[in-house]
Amino acid sequence: MNFKATVPIYWQIVEMMKQRLLSGEWKPGDKVPTVREIALEVGVNPNTVQKAVSYLENEGFLHAQRTSGRYVTTEEAAIEKARLQWIAERIEDLMVSLRNIGCQDKEIHALLIQHLEQNERG
Repeated sequence: MNFKATVPIYWQIVEMMKQRLLSGEWKPGDKVPTVREIALEVGVNPNTVQKAVSYLENEGFLHAQRTSGRYVTTEEAAIEKARLQWIAERIEDLMVSLRNIGCQDKEIHALLIQHLEQNERG
């Protein structure tokens, strides 16, 4: 994994794991890879991954079962709410960036429609 120097590594791992949850790669009730497996995958110390996992547990996305590992929450409504919030945050970031270079909302709307139509055509 290529880490950005300006963002803490554990937070980048949180985001990676969250994307797996929100995209459906990890489904409600799925067992997730161990801390050690994730650490090997991304090339960091297991303590860094543990910090990310603890955060996701505190947020309610993951839960531990005593001897069998960690699992994705089965609360699908919570996952969908988080997914919609994640999307809204990305849209807001885009809107701020575009407004900062002088785009008006009407222009942004037209550009988004044009982009979507081009993608539909291939």
